[in-house]
Amino acid sequence: MRHRVHRSLKSATPLIILVNKGKADHELVIGTEKEIIAHAKEMANPNTKGHHHTNEISAKPGQQAELVWTFKKPGQYTMACFEPGHYEAGMKGVINVVAQKH
Repeated sequence: MRHRVHRSLKSATPLIILVNKGKADHELVIGTEKEIIAHAKEMANPNTKGHHHTNEISAKPGQQAELVWTFKKPGQYTMACFEPGHYEAGMKGVINVVAQKH
């Protein structure tokens, strides 16, 4: 699974599909860069146990997951995987949300 991608979205509420063709669990968390950095720090804490937020999906090997997410305004958002070692290995990317032209 790769996250190192850049996407530009014209829809404020896209369907995001996470397809896991690998052999390890993966997740996709969406947020501002500041939110993703804070989440990375939270996940680095050994006392952090399982969690689930409305801005994330997880998929086991050979499975897929879907998330309908509404971006509140145009701008740059970050996506990342926080399974152990994945974020540090570069499983992150950028989503650019552009304003719709009327």
